[in-house]
Amino acid sequence: MFEAIINTPGYLPEADEPAIFHTAREAWDYLADERRDAEDSAIDIDDDEPFEGYSATVNTLECFARGEWDPALGASDDDGTGVVYGSTPGYDGDHDLGKAYSVVVAEPLDVWLLIEDGQEESTCEANTWRVEGGFRVQWYHTGVGLVHNVDFDTHEEAQKWLESQGYQDFSS
Repeated sequence: MFEAIINTPGYLPEADEPAIFHTAREAWDYLADERRDAEDSAIDIDDDEPFEGYSATVNTLECFARGEWDPALGASDDDGTGVVYGSTPGYDGDHDLGKAYSVVVAEPLDVWLLIEDGQEESTCEANTWRVEGGFRVQWYHTGVGLVHNVDFDTHEEAQKWLESQGYQDFSS
């Protein structure tokens, strides 16, 4: 899971809740869309000048969304995480702090283990992730590795489900 973050460098992210994606490419695609929307909003509609295309920032974000990760441009070629810096769309002042467009590996909200009676190690592991529209529990049997997903409206519902399945919270 990956988080897509937009912020002014040195400041908190613009969104209260990060956008979460299954792949880095999806996260970069989201950031490219957001940047295009910001540039579209900054265009002076009354201006008679023809549209000259999107910025180099959009082009870089689009390359990363296609999986063309280049460490020289800001993305790791290992996992696709990284940061791209660009000017602030529509800002005409002298001291533009710019925008940072980042993709980072998302951390699970919690870690749950299912330890069956008589076993010393867990037989199943589960994590809760914040996703668009709610929360997702991803769990798997440690001997098999096949991941299963169960979605919930609230984090509390996810926690109650995990407890009802016999999982223990090992987050702390």
